[in-house]
Amino acid sequence: MIKKNILSLSFAVIIVFLSLTGSKTFDDADFFRIPYLDKIAHLGMYFMFTSIILFEHRNSIRNTKQLILMAIIPFIFGIAMELLQLYLTTDRSADLYDIFFNSAGVIIAAFLWVIIRSLFKERVR
Repeated sequence: MIKKNILSLSFAVIIVFLSLTGSKTFDDADFFRIPYLDKIAHLGMYFMFTSIILFEHRNSIRNTKQLILMAIIPFIFGIAMELLQLYLTTDRSADLYDIFFNSAGVIIAAFLWVIIRSLFKERVR
């Protein structure tokens, strides 16, 4: 199981590190003064995380129910990371907007998966 999910597990470790690292680490990056960049980063990270999970299980996803079950993993993981930030760090806090953008990344990846998958099925016929 670990071998099959090595990419998603590796990406999850990166997300854990970035989520639980002190916020002062990111405050030092003054050249990234783009408004709401952190929200865009949340969306991008969870888009990638979901995409990796779906890619690793591309041959076993047969219907919408299985796709939704796969998408629930990064959704719950995102909520867990926000709660861990609240309870395990001193200079970070849980943010409802972060959960919203994490979820948006998951949903966008799942919808794109459905669209791309249907395009490839059309080409195969």
